[in-house]
Amino acid sequence: MAGGNSVAHSTQVAGKGSLTFKPVKGLSISGIVSPFINYQKKKAFKNSCGYTLADDPETFGGYFDSGSTWTTNSLTETRRMIIMSGYC
Repeated sequence: MAGGNSVAHSTQVAGKGSLTFKPVKGLSISGIVSPFINYQKKKAFKNSCGYTLADDPETFGGYFDSGSTWTTNSLTETRRMIIMSGYC
């Protein structure tokens, strides 16, 4: 009897870059950028779990937890992207 499975992936990318501009002698303007990107993907699958009668294994008896949790298959997917950056 299988109840389903769950899979989660996360990818992270970070970097840093700087730029210095010297418009005139003795003056410099610089900027630093440091972005961070986090991408998350999750998937959860639940199988419906039924049972047969003990005295007649050929007869379907019903579902475990006759509520809505295990009576039907369900698939849930979430995707999330987080972008953070620092500037100086």
